[in-house]
Amino acid sequence: MSVPFSFPIHGFPFDFIRWTMEGLKMEMRNAGFEIISENAIGNAFGSIVLNINLLLKYHIKYNKSRMLKGFMSLASPFLLVSQFFMNCAAIVLAPLYQSNALPLAIVMLGRKKEQNRR
Repeated sequence: MSVPFSFPIHGFPFDFIRWTMEGLKMEMRNAGFEIISENAIGNAFGSIVLNINLLLKYHIKYNKSRMLKGFMSLASPFLLVSQFFMNCAAIVLAPLYQSNALPLAIVMLGRKKEQNRR
């Protein structure tokens, strides 16, 4: 099972839950699964850059303001270059981040527990 964590609201207005590692483990155990492995994917640098890139691509680009649309059209080449450098910076800085406090996703592997049959 994999779930997004640090991601903008999507599917509005039906985006209700952000699973933490502990919350997802609890739900899987309550559903009768034995947890085999768990992993947080990504880190704060990747999360920040992803959210900036999504902000530029969707939220600002599709804004109804004509002035903002015009600015974004003129700034597109600069934005592409800056996104490239932000992505590179996130990759280079990733080893410095030792916490799992802001992952991009949480991945968990489980196995359904066998029920005792009599």
